[in-house]
Amino acid sequence: FIGGEIHPGGVDRCNKNLNDVTSLHNLHKAPTMDCLQWSALQPCLRANSVDVIISDLPFGKRSGSKADNRVLYPQTMLSMARLVRPETGRAVLLTQDKTSMFKSVGKIKKFWTMNRFFGINIGGLHGR
Repeated sequence: FIGGEIHPGGVDRCNKNLNDVTSLHNLHKAPTMDCLQWSALQPCLRANSVDVIISDLPFGKRSGSKADNRVLYPQTMLSMARLVRPETGRAVLLTQDKTSMFKSVGKIKKFWTMNRFFGINIGGLHGR
């Protein structure tokens, strides 16, 4: 497994979480995962090399804005489309900004289809 984060602090938190999981569950070794710093728009992975992408997209609350998301989401999903394996590649995307997500899916429907949509609550923010 590979985790990517644009901010160095996010990479540090990811690595801390891996260490915490290891000690919390008394594992003999850390999970097989690396956390790397990269931009979702320019990931450092080969095309057609990823089976599944899981991403917590910016909600436009603590960072960015919903206006930013209307540009960022389709760009991100196009970048993800390049990475996933043709025909079998999948993505699970978390966002609170469902309007930007639905508009983005229309723009990139050549590469992605939305199969399922779930509502969840994350600390008072309602993700989709």
